[in-house]
Amino acid sequence: MYVKFAWRNLERSIRDYLIYILTLVLSVGLFYSFLSVTSPYYAAQLPISINLSYLSQQMGKLIPVSTIFLSFLIVYVNSYIMRRREKEFGLEMIIGIDRRKVSFIFFIENFCIGIVAVFAGLLLGIFGTQVIKGIVLKSFDEPFKLDWSIYPDTMGWTMLFFWILFLLTGIMNVKTINEKSIKGLLYSAELGDLQKYDRSVHIIVLADLIVTIILEGMLCYGILPVYKKVSSNIQQSIGLWIALMLVLIICSLKLLYKYYINKEGGMTEVVFTIICFCNSGLSFGCGGIMEGGVKEGALPEYWIVLPYLYGGILLIVAVIFLYTSLSWTFLNKIEYAKLFKYHNLFLVGQIRSSIKKISRTLGIITVVMIMGLVILGWMPVLSGEAEGYLKERSIYDLQIFTARYGLEPGEKQESIRLDYKYIENYLMKEQVKVKDKAEINSYYINETDELQRKPILAITVSDYNKLRVMSGETPVTLPDDSFALQWEKKVIQSDMDEFDREYPILQIGEIKLNKLYNGNFQVSVGMGLFTGNVKVVYILPDYVCKELKVATNYYVANLAEQINIKKAVKIDEDIGSWLNYLSGQYQGDGYIRIKALQLVQGISYTLMQRLGSTYISLVLIIVCAAILALQQIMDVSEHKKRFSIIKKMGIGEQETSYIIRKQVGMWFVVSTGIASVISILVLIFICIKNYRNYINYIPVTRIIGQIGLVYILFYGIMFIYFITACNLFKKNIYT
Repeated sequence: MYVKFAWRNLERSIRDYLIYILTLVLSVGLFYSFLSVTSPYYAAQLPISINLSYLSQQMGKLIPVSTIFLSFLIVYVNSYIMRRREKEFGLEMIIGIDRRKVSFIFFIENFCIGIVAVFAGLLLGIFGTQVIKGIVLKSFDEPFKLDWSIYPDTMGWTMLFFWILFLLTGIMNVKTINEKSIKGLLYSAELGDLQKYDRSVHIIVLADLIVTIILEGMLCYGILPVYKKVSSNIQQSIGLWIALMLVLIICSLKLLYKYYINKEGGMTEVVFTIICFCNSGLSFGCGGIMEGGVKEGALPEYWIVLPYLYGGILLIVAVIFLYTSLSWTFLNKIEYAKLFKYHNLFLVGQIRSSIKKISRTLGIITVVMIMGLVILGWMPVLSGEAEGYLKERSIYDLQIFTARYGLEPGEKQESIRLDYKYIENYLMKEQVKVKDKAEINSYYINETDELQRKPILAITVSDYNKLRVMSGETPVTLPDDSFALQWEKKVIQSDMDEFDREYPILQIGEIKLNKLYNGNFQVSVGMGLFTGNVKVVYILPDYVCKELKVATNYYVANLAEQINIKKAVKIDEDIGSWLNYLSGQYQGDGYIRIKALQLVQGISYTLMQRLGSTYISLVLIIVCAAILALQQIMDVSEHKKRFSIIKKMGIGEQETSYIIRKQVGMWFVVSTGIASVISILVLIFICIKNYRNYINYIPVTRIIGQIGLVYILFYGIMFIYFITACNLFKKNIYT
């Protein structure tokens, strides 16, 4: 009987549940899609060369933590459903239905909705697993094949998590119904979201003031003593930064005084918002300049991070206060505007009635959307850079090399040296067949290079050609009176050209060498040449290096057969222990890199970053979309009275629907528009700042395409919630 009664109630009020159902389906689909990576059934379907044990472990830790956002979202949306039905519960109690029965019926309704939404979400999740599978296979350069498999363990964990969540929210609803009086249930929906005076703005402004004063003090007492030691552009930037922070401090104090006197910021709040935006942009701009001061040795290293951290804090504050500034401007200037006529005049009245009440919520929603978009847009670029760098460094099956970082006075002079015979004997013992190999030495060009923390190194052209041949490149020809350069992959062409202009000739003792025409090479030659932050290595004729001192050793090998992960781990541990022993006996460090192990661990790590950040970002965007949609229909009783008035004035249903779309759409357009503009500016800044790191691994067109897909997905989610909110708004007006 209870189930039948609950089902009848559900049929009558199904449209009230649209946002709840939509949010549940998306949440369940995301949860199942990303949790499937941890399933052994999922790993069993992948090619044997892909080992996802590390990825599974990390995703298994990340996803449960990120479900906190999902739990908050479901509880928030459920509270809206609860509020919409409270008057109905009060009426049921008046006609004689027992309070416990009302609670139980509502509990059954919610649980039925949960069951339907979970199964619908699982269908969406099955499609999502194919998308994630495509990303995983592409990262390992494996072909993708569509496979609509179901993973029982993932399905079980998904159903268990959400049904427990439904049970807990149901218990909370029952408690609310049992504790509220009938009068409270009848009139709670009529009271609206009467917003009390929000003192959180005081805390935000005060915290911003304290942070600014602390940073101002650090600038004055930490940088001014070395002010004359830094370059002129750093001096100008610091001066402007200090001045703008001083203006912000004065404005913050005035704003706090206005809050204390009038409880409103007024025009001071608008000025405060503008100054925060300006100071935030200047802080981000000063970040790169401060890095130059750190490289010059005039500033401590923490000044590399502080400008970006402070700029990010100010940006969040500015976005939150942007809506209150807009609401004040709208409420005070709209009376003089002659643009709004006819239906727009009613729309303006609707906006005026709610803009002040929801401005703070819109500000927080926009901040969260910006965070989600930036993470979602930048993480594929970051992971693509890491994967490209990884594949560049793991060009050979086996690499064993030493690193020398220079000597300090009094340090022991014996350098670590590789015993190539020991390596070969070990590989034979482990039955690892070597197809081809190379034993490479790098040399100090000058005697003083050994004392430098970043020594200048060189290799012979014959050794260099061995590396090129093993990596699939053609050998180079180098005249006896010339030299060439092998650059690290991250170095860009402009840096090479500048180096050529400054150092066209190399003098080694009495030998003079000229730069070879087109002698800048940037092919993959592994990791062993670029140790100790070395960006370039000289390629010299063999006879020149005979008189030079050996700096590092580099052993590379390509294997006849691919080794499995288990054997790769054993080799890594055994030779790693031997290298650690040598490092303890001599000056320098030794390293081993095995391609099979390096690719699996490195790609799994970047996949974990990419998938984890994507999951969290999508959850944040769904949270924002759901809250934004619910905000439009929370104060339905107030809207209902106004729309009934214009209906009596002759406004038809079609025109009313148009007004509703404009009203709901305005909040969606404003919030998503501001979030889009600011997030795009932040992404452009990040792309420009990190241009050198990724440009040789990821083309700009691919970056633009990936970021474009992110915004298409974002607008798609927001559009779905916009349509749902419009339908619910219209339905609530006419019922």
